[in-house]
Amino acid sequence: EASRGPAKVGYTACVDAAEYDGDLARAVAALTIPDLDDKTPPVAVAHMSPDRYNQLTRRKNLAFGVMIAVSAILGMASFASAVAMLRRGRQGKEVAARDVTAKPSESANV
Repeated sequence: EASRGPAKVGYTACVDAAEYDGDLARAVAALTIPDLDDKTPPVAVAHMSPDRYNQLTRRKNLAFGVMIAVSAILGMASFASAVAMLRRGRQGKEVAARDVTAKPSESANV
């Protein structure tokens, strides 16, 4: 019988575009795939200009600002709706209580 052992997955690696100048054999030779038991995460550096970084930062901050504003507006609308419902409920009970009159009981007159 064949049994299957536990599958292990480690970090992967790709050929650096700067090292691949059309010479695949040299690029593959430069490629180092980390050991399966190596637990140190690979370092990945994102290269971008300061202008591009500032542009992306502004876009991110704008998106989060819009989400916070929409959430705040929905929260205030929900609160206002709850207050309006509570006020309507109280007014309805007060009107109903004012309309009630006591009838004299027949046993009291006898």
